[in-house]
Amino acid sequence: MFDDNTKFVAYNDLRWSGVLKAIPKSPNILQPLFEAFTNSLESIRLRQQKENKFKSYIKIIMDYSSTIDGNGVDLSSLTIIDNGIGFDQENYKRLITFKDDTKGFNNRGSGRLQMIHSFQTAKYHSVYKEDDNIMQREFILSKTHPFLSRNTIVYNINEPLIIDEKKQIETILTMSQPLLSKDAKEYAKLGSDDIKKALLNHYMLALCNIKDNLPHIEISYCVAGKIIDCNLIEKDDIPDPTEKDIVVSVPLCRISEDMKRVENVADSEVRINILPYKIKSENLANSEIKITSKGEISETTKIRLTCIDPNAILDGSRYLFLLSSEYFDNLDGDERGNIEIIDKTELKKRAKTQGYIEDQIVLNDIQDIVNSKACEIYSEISEKNKEFKNTLKKLKEDYLLSEEALAEVSVSDSIDDVFKKAYSYDAKLMAQQSAKYEKSVQSLNLLNPISDDYQKKLSDIVEQLVESIPLQNKANLSKYVARRKMVIELMGKILNRITESQKSSKRNEDEKLLHNLIFKHTSVH
Repeated sequence: MFDDNTKFVAYNDLRWSGVLKAIPKSPNILQPLFEAFTNSLESIRLRQQKENKFKSYIKIIMDYSSTIDGNGVDLSSLTIIDNGIGFDQENYKRLITFKDDTKGFNNRGSGRLQMIHSFQTAKYHSVYKEDDNIMQREFILSKTHPFLSRNTIVYNINEPLIIDEKKQIETILTMSQPLLSKDAKEYAKLGSDDIKKALLNHYMLALCNIKDNLPHIEISYCVAGKIIDCNLIEKDDIPDPTEKDIVVSVPLCRISEDMKRVENVADSEVRINILPYKIKSENLANSEIKITSKGEISETTKIRLTCIDPNAILDGSRYLFLLSSEYFDNLDGDERGNIEIIDKTELKKRAKTQGYIEDQIVLNDIQDIVNSKACEIYSEISEKNKEFKNTLKKLKEDYLLSEEALAEVSVSDSIDDVFKKAYSYDAKLMAQQSAKYEKSVQSLNLLNPISDDYQKKLSDIVEQLVESIPLQNKANLSKYVARRKMVIELMGKILNRITESQKSSKRNEDEKLLHNLIFKHTSVH
């Protein structure tokens, strides 16, 4: 098929085998679809800038073939059709130029590599307008041997040619035959409804922005070219944000000169837009905070929702907070949506390892600010948060739990989880202090009573020994307080005659119960 060397696009200043190794395949099997869908949205936007009197559309066709045994299906091709601007000379030139970013929309021009990382071929058939003519061009992208052996990824099936003016402007991208069998197996599990959900989740922000001018978006599931199932993404599928124009400022951070502290950079902040959504619980599995870049949701940086249990359902709903910022767009890499934001601990670690690290915002600050803002936006979240804090405060007072021991506790934790985390912290601290205590005892053998610094060394050891006593005393005291509290509560129940044994017994056993509560009654043999 690829026997005409003149149709391969020549590259003299780069080596494609090296480029493809440097930009690896995304672990997300839907990334090629996302790349194509993004390109379709952008192509439609470019055409709308020149003419807005056309009904835009994006069609997705998943075509399967029956397996040999007839018990399943294999993905044959994934096709995306749109009636955007198409591959005129300007846009075609951008495609064949590696990392061309002149298209705008903060593109890096490397998204098409995900298509050829996943499929044998990505074939384009594009009908477009050039000057006053309706033109057509066809070309194929691939990283298979016929291409890489010629140091290219592009093969022009034919040169651009003028066609019938009545022909509709449209670009058809067909990605054929998954390269990996495991990808094919994953695709076999997907139906049109799964693709619809994936697109809605991934493009929530982008679709919200164009909700009033939404293209017709159609997803078809086919077997041997026959449509078995079809789904649409419609205006009603896209939720409206609870509020708009919510902006928070996150401080820019840097490492201190001694590499020991993370400091805020004076008068330097990053502005982040928050779009909050209240979504029916059946349409959102968990409440979440998501970073977006260029209108798409990024899954690489996880921000914890600490103001509410992510699994909780309030008023039949869960909550989604989408964060967008020019800062995030600029961080986006060759693999679209690959954004990394680290916490203060990791920033210090990398700074010490590398000897230097650039000023940046940190995960801790984003998390704290957004969670605080979430409580301001939704009163029901604020109330739930207050309830949890009050419960935590009571547990802290009743069981003598320290602030440090509760630092990792979140609203999604059960009472059992709270105690496990608190006592785990205390146990680690006691283990450290016990080890320190033992070392101090052993060091007594090394003291020389006639040395000049004997008194100082002895004082230091005694001080170290004394440090370990308070925590051990606190542990014993907390057990006593907890037992005392339970005894008092049970005594009150006995005096009020509301225990189950009192209700079921015909005899008055109040005195016996009270005696056994404090002093266990035993039989004399």
